[in-house]
Amino acid sequence: MLPAAREPVPLLTFILFSVHVVSQAVHTEQALHIRLDDHTNNLPPAPPLCSERIRGQIDWGTATAAYQIEGGYNEGGRTPSVWDVWSQTPGRVWNNQTGNVACDHYHKWRDDIQLMKQLGIKHYRLSLSWTRIIPDGSRDSPVNPEGVKFYRDLLEGLTTAGIQPMVTLFHWDLPQVLQDKYGGFNSSEVVDDFVYYADVVFRELGQYVKYWITFNEPLVTCTLGFYEGWFPPGWRSGAAGMYRCGHHHLLAHAKAVQLYRQMYRSTQHGKLSMAAAGMWAIPFNASSVEDQKAAERAMIFKWGWFWDPVVFGNYAQE
Repeated sequence: MLPAAREPVPLLTFILFSVHVVSQAVHTEQALHIRLDDHTNNLPPAPPLCSERIRGQIDWGTATAAYQIEGGYNEGGRTPSVWDVWSQTPGRVWNNQTGNVACDHYHKWRDDIQLMKQLGIKHYRLSLSWTRIIPDGSRDSPVNPEGVKFYRDLLEGLTTAGIQPMVTLFHWDLPQVLQDKYGGFNSSEVVDDFVYYADVVFRELGQYVKYWITFNEPLVTCTLGFYEGWFPPGWRSGAAGMYRCGHHHLLAHAKAVQLYRQMYRSTQHGKLSMAAAGMWAIPFNASSVEDQKAAERAMIFKWGWFWDPVVFGNYAQE
């Protein structure tokens, strides 16, 4: 039984148009003034289920992740994450590419904010590097002032530019030290370490953030990292390892949400959820009861795995 909150965790309606806005992405004035007017008349009408009321509730924005864009992998007190070690191991990533420099957002964030402002972006989802804020990763270890300052300056710059940040606490980049110490998400030790990290972030940066995502797509981390072995840590520990990883994500999410509600929501007025990932399933034969049940079972294993506990407080019976 998972620790259920007294009220359901909100499923935030925040649709992100995933365009990475980085300093390398736009170089010419012409590219900054793309006109969409000439194309809107050729668009098909919205489907009936996507009503004008629903469309009015959607906040369109852009999204990035810390390891994808920041660079500065060994600067400002930051220590390696599992993705640093994974990508720096020859043969693990196509063409042996790494995030050591990436888009150099760590040094060019001011320019990137100006690009977003010129593009008219009003909402921006970003993630924080756990090891930039807490280099040793674990609870009660020192907080890195330089890392906190980097994100405080970034969030303040976004806010000043009229861009609302949505902040992801964890986008797959677990501190390597925790992976080495106890196997990362294979161990329940990760739960309290994550909550300590979340507490530091809420306390230091919460004044700038109204929308939080605890974990980005835990299904991907647990399936590709602990079952198929294509993502770090590269384990193939079967269904037991995959579900153990997912369980620890859920426990960490629940405790972080409870912490925020108890300690910070009354003054910061933020909302928290997770970013979901999965595959949709429909019956092969819509008139077949057997196919209908198969599609429902697939949906439960892909979506219900994480969302039944988040919304209802426990796993689906299936």
